[in-house]
Amino acid sequence: NRCRYCAIPLIRGPHRSRPIEALVEETRQLVASGVREISLIAQDTTAYGLDRYGARSLPRLLRALAEAAPEARFRLLYAHPRHITGELLDVLRSDAHFLPYLDLPLQHIHDRVLRDMGRGITEAEVRTLVEQIRDRWPEAALRTAYIVGFPGESEAEFDALLRWVAEGAFLHAGVFIYSKEAGTPAAELPDDVPAAEKERRRQLLMATQREVSR
Repeated sequence: NRCRYCAIPLIRGPHRSRPIEALVEETRQLVASGVREISLIAQDTTAYGLDRYGARSLPRLLRALAEAAPEARFRLLYAHPRHITGELLDVLRSDAHFLPYLDLPLQHIHDRVLRDMGRGITEAEVRTLVEQIRDRWPEAALRTAYIVGFPGESEAEFDALLRWVAEGAFLHAGVFIYSKEAGTPAAELPDDVPAAEKERRRQLLMATQREVSR
């Protein structure tokens, strides 16, 4: 996705999907050793298979894992909100192998900040997605992550994020303070939110999320 603040692709290289067969075999080995819950983790799980199979293939992988390991339960993390599909939600909802949990990092809700972050999604699209998840998979617990103090984040833009969090769409959230990562496009922007203000915003957002979680 090449988000403008993220150095992970510079450190780790391009996305590489492991073969379905290899993941099925590893799952069988884990279950044979006594493991009963398996987390599926990638920088972006929704990109699975794009490089190897020429199409996003996460639903196909999920079906294969559920068939291979009927004793196990699976938890899906780090799904990019831009690439959640109805097919994926239907697979997750239709099989008790998949825990009713989805980690969906948003990073922000204000359109200007999302655009400058390179997230490729808008507030309206996020709201539509949340409604789609509620309709297709109402029992799912949603977790997300936010960044405060991104270059240029105004008080009004932060307030928009704060109001969004207070709406209570997500049961859990983590909040991170923006810091420059060398080599990223965002590092070329003025880091113009003072450190003390970033921390104030983080604490306020976390306090609001704690009330939602409670």
